[in-house]
Amino acid sequence: MENMDGMDGVDKVDDMDGMDLSGRPASSMSFMPSTPSMSSMSSTPSMPSAEVLLLAWGNLLRRDDGVGWAVARAVRESDISDQIKVIEAQQLTPELAEDIQRSRRVIFVDAGTEGAPGSVRCQRVEPTRDEAAALTHHCAPATLLALAKELYGAAPEATVVEIVGEDFGVGEGLSERVRRAIPEALERIRSLARIAATR
Repeated sequence: MENMDGMDGVDKVDDMDGMDLSGRPASSMSFMPSTPSMSSMSSTPSMPSAEVLLLAWGNLLRRDDGVGWAVARAVRESDISDQIKVIEAQQLTPELAEDIQRSRRVIFVDAGTEGAPGSVRCQRVEPTRDEAAALTHHCAPATLLALAKELYGAAPEATVVEIVGEDFGVGEGLSERVRRAIPEALERIRSLARIAATR
């Protein structure tokens, strides 16, 4: 497992909740052919509270950068779809803080750029306020958690599930190694949902 420098608010752990979170090209992220089209993407209104919230984000037109959307689709079609509320977005925005504070656990799903392509990693995230991010409309997971705690007085346990990408070029469709990693990511998410249900 690799160290990720500059990731404020992220604690590395050795069990299922631990993962290496890496940055990615600002315009990166892609998708599978069966994924929703760009025309279907829109801001998601606040939803009722849920035990587990899954937030997947990325650029559908940057190949492997859209793997978060593919994982979200796999969750919707799985046996745990009734246990997890799923929200997909092109980027994390402050408005999502309201959905976060309604949940007992949040699972962020994203593509990574450091490590072996197709590897799946998990990492716990702690609330950390980023003043620079406050000036933009794009938030990191730790910043969103801090915002939820600041505005609503609640920040649930949170984990980032990351699949390391291989191809972030312009285009649609995931690389083969990244596509094959989706079932493993789903199993990690299933385990995290079980943990939340027992607490």
